Amino acid sequence: MLGGIRIGLLSGAKNKKIVTIAGAALIAVGVAGMIAIGSQASDILTTRGEFGSPDLARSYFYSEYAFMFAIVGGLVLLVFGLVSMQRKNNPPPQ
Repeated sequence: MLGGIRIGLLSGAKNKKIVTIAGAALIAVGVAGMIAIGSQASDILTTRGEFGSPDLARSYFYSEYAFMFAIVGGLVLLVFGLVSMQRKNNPPPQ
């Protein structure tokens, strides 16, 4: 709940650079998390040949999805911030 409030506060910020930086940071965290989780899963698969229990496989599966959604959220914030800055610099003709 607090995360949603923070994103709402960021979107209402007058300085759209903060929104853009937050989006880029979310993308970086998502990519780093996917690399870390993927390398752990790959290591388990190469040493054991299988995950063993379905619960372990499911936990890696869901954590990859969580980081993927972080990337998508970061992309949305990044695009929103860039479009807002572009609109601020070049207002439409009247």
